[in-house]
Amino acid sequence: MTSTTIRPRTPHHVWQRLTSESVSLVLSPSNITPNAILPEIIQSPGSSHGYFPSTSAASHVIAADPTSPLKMSQKSFDQHDEGPAEMDHTHQGENTLQAEIQYRGAQNQSVAWHEVRNLREEILVVRSQVREKRAELRRMEAAKAEADNLLFKRMVNRIHLGEDALPGMGQKTLHELMDDCQRARNAYGPEEYECTVLEDRLSRLEFKLNRLEKPFFSETEQPRPPLMLVDNATDPVLAHDGTNTWSIADDEFDEPNYHPSVTKFLSKQGDLDLLHERRDNLLDEKRALGEEKESRGRFGMTLNEDDQAWLDGSQAEYDSLAKDIDILEKELVELKLYCVSRGLIDEDGEPTEFEALEAASFHGEEGLNSGAQTSESFACTTVV
Repeated sequence: MTSTTIRPRTPHHVWQRLTSESVSLVLSPSNITPNAILPEIIQSPGSSHGYFPSTSAASHVIAADPTSPLKMSQKSFDQHDEGPAEMDHTHQGENTLQAEIQYRGAQNQSVAWHEVRNLREEILVVRSQVREKRAELRRMEAAKAEADNLLFKRMVNRIHLGEDALPGMGQKTLHELMDDCQRARNAYGPEEYECTVLEDRLSRLEFKLNRLEKPFFSETEQPRPPLMLVDNATDPVLAHDGTNTWSIADDEFDEPNYHPSVTKFLSKQGDLDLLHERRDNLLDEKRALGEEKESRGRFGMTLNEDDQAWLDGSQAEYDSLAKDIDILEKELVELKLYCVSRGLIDEDGEPTEFEALEAASFHGEEGLNSGAQTSESFACTTVV
């Protein structure tokens, strides 16, 4: 019977590494026997395979006789099984959260796309109205110019021939020509104002459509390829080169792997920003229609039916948005307190760096220095 010393507390990733190597040794063809054991895994205090420093606190582990059945204590099984169970639970939570985020994103995208389609149809209708109004204005402008021309000629004749000059047969008098000019101007003024209002409305709708379509266009942009190692030995194009070549992408394009609670917090923050933006757009549109209604009222005119109906229901929509914002803000406060208490985010709501999370995981451990070594998972991300 031999004894060796190991550290009483071992980081979880070390247990995973030790367990995987132990299983590979046990299941090798030369060791698949009922009485197989692993005397080579832990040999002596001086040869720990780089896993357990010999300067740590000691505890004796008794290796079994090679001819006896392999036995492990219940504590060892608990230490080995604790990590995978926790990892499975974490992965399950991440998958559920990711599915929820995708479902909400699909719903929001469907609502946004429906709004884009309705807005495009409305823009087509308004653009057609503007085109018809411009054609009508050109006709009325020509009639106004003709009345002005007749009045100008009559006044010139009166200047040269004197006040005794009589109009010719079938010609209108000076007062009749002046009345024609006034009627033409009275008809042209409101129509010109209507055309200006329609053009302004068309500009606002096109601006709103452009803002709503931006997320869809950004999603269709060609993404940069992920970072990958191209093996020249398997690539016939690069077979003449004996070195490996990295692709053009960089590590900075890798998506961050946040804790599920942090991902949920950031997602709700994005939803809150969208609600604030919708509320601001609603207030801007309501203010613009209010000014248009007031301006039309000075000429004895009213808004069209669609604009008036939207203006009447704008207050109810604003109240609904304000209620949703209030509920979401309360959820964010609770979620932020939870994440801050666990060290997942800072006071500003920014996700905590991986090094700080790693140091926090060793909090309370005796005889361990979290900054003495860099974990394997973090070391892989910093390799150039």
